[in-house]
Amino acid sequence: MSELLPPGIHYNVSRAVYDADPGLNQSLIKDYIKAPSALAFDAKRNPEKYGGTKPEIDPAHFRVGNAIDCLLSEPKTYPERFIVSPETYSVQMMQCPRCLGITDSQKCSKCKTERVPIQVDKPWNYVATHCIEWREAQTKAGKCVLSIAESKQVSGMIEGIYRHPNVPTILENSKRQVCLIANHPVFGYRLKGLLDLLPDCYPEWIFDNKSSGVGAAPAQFHDQCAKLGYHIQAAFYMQLARWCGLERINNFGFIVVESVIPHDTVVHVFSEGDPEIELAREKYTEAMPKLVALLEGDRYPGYSNDWIKIKFKPWQLNPNLPQYEGLS
Repeated sequence: MSELLPPGIHYNVSRAVYDADPGLNQSLIKDYIKAPSALAFDAKRNPEKYGGTKPEIDPAHFRVGNAIDCLLSEPKTYPERFIVSPETYSVQMMQCPRCLGITDSQKCSKCKTERVPIQVDKPWNYVATHCIEWREAQTKAGKCVLSIAESKQVSGMIEGIYRHPNVPTILENSKRQVCLIANHPVFGYRLKGLLDLLPDCYPEWIFDNKSSGVGAAPAQFHDQCAKLGYHIQAAFYMQLARWCGLERINNFGFIVVESVIPHDTVVHVFSEGDPEIELAREKYTEAMPKLVALLEGDRYPGYSNDWIKIKFKPWQLNPNLPQYEGLS
């Protein structure tokens, strides 16, 4: 096991090094907050234990999103991590030298002539054995395979990002893949975060790249923020940054690019003092000690090995009580 990063700010940290660090991050905290029980929380993290598999919810969306993140955060590593599938593959077929018909058979039934072998290009598809084996080899080599359509989508989204009047300046003047490590000042938990962009030109800001299939307009993206817990990410990262010595950080921006043409890009922001940030901080502050107890003791808080006496609430015992009205 590699040596842990000391508390503080670390630049150009690879995703592999970050993921290996045992600190609590905002994604784990969000999963815990949304999980209705210990079983649901553990099943999401380790589905194999329960006979399941990791869910693949629109894998193309994840491939494209990861490619965008890589090009914006670690562009030099893109050729090592991504490859585009070819347009065609070559296969040997048999051609009649007289009628030029091409099939798999050795002899032309029409001309009664022996066919000769030729190489034929066919459209790339993952039904063909050659294409399947190629993709498996690329995956084994650690590369993510993009289709030609996905590659064009990535290019279009990058162009859309650079059309925004402010975003190019942010991208060109930011430190990328900034890893923050801190111990909670009260409870001592090890916390971690990986920032996409820490700009020199906006010293009070952190920025994060997001691709959106539902749209970048406020009506769509703000609903996504609430649903996916982006306010928790923003609140957690701003506080973590200050604990690491970045005391001026008070704002968090999401650079949101639409995944569909024309790939419009909008910057959506949170600031300290926003009610959404206060709500998020309340949620994760309450959740962290319970999450640590679960991870360290493998037990959801409130669960016990003791035999627990069942006790109903008063309105459950007496349906005539006022509290029972309207409840089922």
